[in-house]
Amino acid sequence: MTGAGGRATEGTGAGGGMRVGGGAGMRIAVPGTSERVNLPLYVAIRDNGPGIPEDIRPHLFEPFVTSKASGSGLGLSLVAKIVGDHGGLIEVDTRPGRTEFRLHLPVVTEKDND
Repeated sequence: MTGAGGRATEGTGAGGGMRVGGGAGMRIAVPGTSERVNLPLYVAIRDNGPGIPEDIRPHLFEPFVTSKASGSGLGLSLVAKIVGDHGGLIEVDTRPGRTEFRLHLPVVTEKDND
């Protein structure tokens, strides 16, 4: 959360802001099976910056992709890897004046630990 939140505030520029929230998640179907996966934890990080440039969007979660002159381009690829490794899903919605990243994550229960 610190990395994603820090990136959001960097992207807003002077006078910008960031909002973090959460709520109930989703249940998704696993392609090719009848299995459904619960992703009950939902976290959203939203900023009011200029949005993500159109040419970067298809490659946003790939390593070394950045719009910042001094950026390494590793932040979002690392976030996507960690979320994916935990069985979660990350989404992005961007336009000028508003970008929101939504992380949907599973919750470990005692049953999962048996």
